[in-house]
Amino acid sequence: MLKIGEIAAATGVSRDALRFYEKQGLIRAQRGENGYRRYAPETAELVIYIRLAQKLGFSLAEIAENLPELWTASDPNEALQSLLRDKVQVIDARIAELQALKQGLLARMDQNCPLRGVRLLRFLMRRDTCKFADAKGQPGNQKGTPLVADARRSRKVRMSEVVLYFLPSVIA
Repeated sequence: MLKIGEIAAATGVSRDALRFYEKQGLIRAQRGENGYRRYAPETAELVIYIRLAQKLGFSLAEIAENLPELWTASDPNEALQSLLRDKVQVIDARIAELQALKQGLLARMDQNCPLRGVRLLRFLMRRDTCKFADAKGQPGNQKGTPLVADARRSRKVRMSEVVLYFLPSVIA
């Protein structure tokens, strides 16, 4: 039986990581009379496998799920090859998703920002810029149809008129 420090030295994995693996159920330790963790010699090989699987893109949950199958398989090489083939298919699917995402981003690079009009409306809707009208078009409280001062004509105009005025430049 090996102490936690010996397993850590043999595998290059920290003692904290070993404790975490144990907490996750990936490895097991027995407790000595003094309360120290004691590991079976094959634990070092198991920890090395866990680290390699992580480097190959397997999550700890996937490793925990597949470990019993590998450990008990009559032909562990075939079981491992099957897991690797499945992971390659997952990676290929993710690459296809990322390629589609990239194409979508590239297609939109030459388009105008769809928020330009939203920013304009937000500016126009500020309380100091915008007044509101009741159903009859008379300035009123903060409910109803928004009105904006039209400096060119010295009159109040409905927000819909402003939007129609600015809309062509927003879309262009």
